[in-house]
Amino acid sequence: MDKHLIDAILEGGPDDFPATERVRRVPAGELKVKIPHGAGYEHFERRETGPSDKPTVYAWSTRTRVAE
Repeated sequence: MDKHLIDAILEGGPDDFPATERVRRVPAGELKVKIPHGAGYEHFERRETGPSDKPTVYAWSTRTRVAE
């Protein structure tokens, strides 16, 4: 296991954002996570850090479009 990655849960965002994308590993120091989705990106911000045996929660904050 890489000690520089943590378990994260992504909450909120569009209804069609896949459940399979909501649980992932992210770098430990990341305050924001940007995930490609459709023709844009869903942005999530760190909301809370729980005990080390629990995933860190990132809450949806905004959506941006891919520049054409």
